[in-house]
Amino acid sequence: MTAQFIPVGFGFNLDLASIQSTIAKGTFTLSPNVTSTFVTVAAITAASSFAGTPTPLTPQAANDQSTNSYAIGNGQFVVTHASNSRIDRTFSFVILI
Repeated sequence: MTAQFIPVGFGFNLDLASIQSTIAKGTFTLSPNVTSTFVTVAAITAASSFAGTPTPLTPQAANDQSTNSYAIGNGQFVVTHASNSRIDRTFSFVILI
């Protein structure tokens, strides 16, 4: 496989493969009727960080976004959120490993 490079200016190129190996991305849905949701992401560690805040993918997720908090640990992150019966609070995320 040939490496793909992205020109970033000033004579520098960014290796796309090295970028892809240093991020984790995906989606999660908040668990209903509890105040915490655990999301397993094997590649992350406590030193990892979100690249921005998770993005709401549904109207109910957007409604609850401002009350969520996130804590990253080894192999998972925890979302603390409001407890209600809604099952459609889905977000996407990108984590820098």
